Amino acid sequence: MMTVFRIDLTIRVEGMTSLKEKRGVVSRIKTLVKKSYNAGIAESQLNDALDYIGITIALIITPETDHRTWIDRLIERIEIISEGITESEEVSEV
Repeated sequence: MMTVFRIDLTIRVEGMTSLKEKRGVVSRIKTLVKKSYNAGIAESQLNDALDYIGITIALIITPETDHRTWIDRLIERIEIISEGITESEEVSEV
């Protein structure tokens, strides 16, 4: 049986000078998550904050997969793309 996880992330990014620039970074994150992880993703909070990105990801993982390692790798890739640091992370099984 598959398990669905909800991942809420708040990522601190510095140096953004406009919302357009931030949305470009969010767009790259969304593309990565959709294509590499076949997951749903939305910018769910902090939409107008230049220094933070708030996203929610829905991810389906098979039981034989170590979900913590899988999620940690996903977050690491998001941090690389955004050149940011994860300030808060909430993972819940749905």
